[in-house]
Amino acid sequence: MPPEVLSELRGLHLPEAPGWWPPAPGWWLLLIIILVAFAVHRHFSRRKRSMRPLREALGSLEACNNSLSREALTPMLYLDQVNALLKRLLIHGYGKRELAHLSSDGWIRALDQFLRQSSQSSTEVRLETTLLGEFRYRPDSHRETSTDLQDDLKIACQQLGDGLKAAMQRLAPPEGRP
Repeated sequence: MPPEVLSELRGLHLPEAPGWWPPAPGWWLLLIIILVAFAVHRHFSRRKRSMRPLREALGSLEACNNSLSREALTPMLYLDQVNALLKRLLIHGYGKRELAHLSSDGWIRALDQFLRQSSQSSTEVRLETTLLGEFRYRPDSHRETSTDLQDDLKIACQQLGDGLKAAMQRLAPPEGRP
């Protein structure tokens, strides 16, 4: 080859270093996996947090049921505690602040609506609202009654506790709660 042709050739040029953008497909895949994992974690942590009032209420209800079965609570005290528990759950757990001032018939209607939403049997709901409402305020309900009536009341309270527990487990988490 003639030397003049060789002199006209330029020296070796290295290619430019690759830029950082666009990233390789593996980085895109990693980014998608991280975003999906974050979304799943956020969904389940919100769901767990929204179920906290319901879990605590179920735990308190279980403690009341155990106290009733060990006869550490009288049926009337049991009804009072379950009523207070349900009111706390509805007001604080479900954000129904308008129920805070309700008592008597208004509270019974609200409780009836809540229990109907989570129960299958209207007879069950009527028993529950009767025990949690009107029955507790009758003048003769706080007196010492016959042991047969106390036993019947205890059985009804145990059925109420079991029914409420089942109803509360069927409930969805409170909407709009973080």
